[in-house]
Amino acid sequence: MRMAIATGSPRKLMELAIEQLGLTGYFEYMLPSDEIVSGKPDPEIYLRTIHALGLPPDECIVLEDSSNGALSGHLAGCYVLAVPSDYTRNQDFSFADHVAGDLFDARRWIEEINHAPFGR
Repeated sequence: MRMAIATGSPRKLMELAIEQLGLTGYFEYMLPSDEIVSGKPDPEIYLRTIHALGLPPDECIVLEDSSNGALSGHLAGCYVLAVPSDYTRNQDFSFADHVAGDLFDARRWIEEINHAPFGR
């Protein structure tokens, strides 16, 4: 499975988080907010990421924790898997294809969509 990051965070913060979480090398492409013109919910960040990966939008799954991010992925034509946090749980995710209870639930959903274990 190919993975990318399209984040509302600036590059410096994105790189720090990836390093601190031990995720260096997992992502084929990364696009931070300080390298785009229009922020989420505009679909620019996802459209540019999809283009960089050379994939059609309907083959991409977007994981988002905010309504604006989920709407951005939806407007880009991707399958949107919302994973609300405690801070965003009450936001509108009605346009998401599925709302997961947590990241473990999101993983199960991705495995079901792909019919194969994720990360193995």
